[in-house]
Amino acid sequence: MSQTWEDLTERVRCIADPKKIARISHFPFSTRNCLLGFILLKKFSETDPDGSADLHNIETTTTGITDLLNTAVHRIEQKHPALQGCFEGMNFNNTFFRKAPIRDAFWQGVVAQFSGIELSCRDSKKSWDWDDICLLIHDYWFRSAIPEYGYTETPASVIQLETELISPPDGSSIYDPFCTNGTSLVVAAKTARSKKLRLFAETGTKEQALSARLNFLMTDHLDSSVVFSNLVRKPGFVEGPRNLMRFQRIIGTLPSNNDYRCVDVAQDDPYSRFGYGIPPVTQSDFTYLQHAIASLTDDGIMAIAVPPSVLFKQRSEGRIRADIIKDDLVEAVILLPKKVYQFHAFNYAILVINRNKAPERRNKILIIDTSNEMWQGRKIHTTFYPEYLDKLMTAYRDFIDVEGYCRVCTIEEVEKNKFLLDVGRYVKQTRAIVPKVDLRVLLTKLELAHRMQVNEYERVRVKADEIIEYLESMDQAC
Repeated sequence: MSQTWEDLTERVRCIADPKKIARISHFPFSTRNCLLGFILLKKFSETDPDGSADLHNIETTTTGITDLLNTAVHRIEQKHPALQGCFEGMNFNNTFFRKAPIRDAFWQGVVAQFSGIELSCRDSKKSWDWDDICLLIHDYWFRSAIPEYGYTETPASVIQLETELISPPDGSSIYDPFCTNGTSLVVAAKTARSKKLRLFAETGTKEQALSARLNFLMTDHLDSSVVFSNLVRKPGFVEGPRNLMRFQRIIGTLPSNNDYRCVDVAQDDPYSRFGYGIPPVTQSDFTYLQHAIASLTDDGIMAIAVPPSVLFKQRSEGRIRADIIKDDLVEAVILLPKKVYQFHAFNYAILVINRNKAPERRNKILIIDTSNEMWQGRKIHTTFYPEYLDKLMTAYRDFIDVEGYCRVCTIEEVEKNKFLLDVGRYVKQTRAIVPKVDLRVLLTKLELAHRMQVNEYERVRVKADEIIEYLESMDQAC
């Protein structure tokens, strides 16, 4: 990209390390949200013609900066009533500094970092947009904080793959029930190539909900909806007292290693989400998976990343998986390479759940093994090469066998394997054929080569002796 983009990246990176700026180990999530909110103010100041978020006075002020930033947010809410509540929970005074002078000094430094750069890309020759800025900020300011809140962040490359798999139609609703800060849905909308998707994000905390709202505002997804909730006890997207809101498409990553401690609620769930069974209290995987399935419309499709243990757990969880398979909901299982997820070394897999399979796909499951595919690594995250995405999507669309890569299995075959879905059971990796080596033949050739070398040595030695004798005779004659 251009030098301006590189300049912006450097400025974002400069603020990413709190040890350099504030001499603390990490920024609280509230401070990260305020940083994101400041970038949003910067956008309004560049795009709003009447200057409701004018930052000129803030850039030239050394005291009371946080109050001026809060006032700028208030002016935006007054001018745009539809944005009322979008900034709820964001207060520039609510940061890690208690003393106002130190707090002002920090924000003065932040303002100074972005005062000499225009974030809006109005030049057609430049190749970034606000989606790119949103993801850039997430990579440097938010990524390290996500694991603190118990959810697993879905890498952009996995969201791109999931979006391609579900192929959302124009105007459809797309839902991430395990959202961290909204960037997953931003990537999905960008991957879907402007199909005017309606975005729905459900987060586990107020801080994450604020992040999602700010990210949606930054990327102009004004029709999006964000809620925070305890997903098991009191889901956020409901229609009436006993009905879940249902969505045409669902993406995301199943939270792992979480106990949900809500067995009593699950056993008497008013939304009838856990008809396949109640998982043990210390394992949340199939609790969250059943919530996602219950949130699908009758023609809905879900592509969701799951820990590998979901594919082969036994006992009560194995019975839940078996019943889901028997209902012919699983359309595909795709094993991903290791280390695609930044904080996890094991292979995640993507489950494609389809409530309305095509006739030729009914009672069948496509199993794909991409664990040995080459994914290109970057400093921040790992992504796949385009040719490997094309290969995967071709296999999914054609729904055929490819030796060593994918295989179409019938539900009867899966049942014979006790409804286990571990990919290696069905797709056998092809190994390079190594020709047999006859060591006796090699030894014979080695001995022959040795004899030839010895014979050559003897021939040269005899010739050298003859030359020496000739030279000595010439010396005597002289």
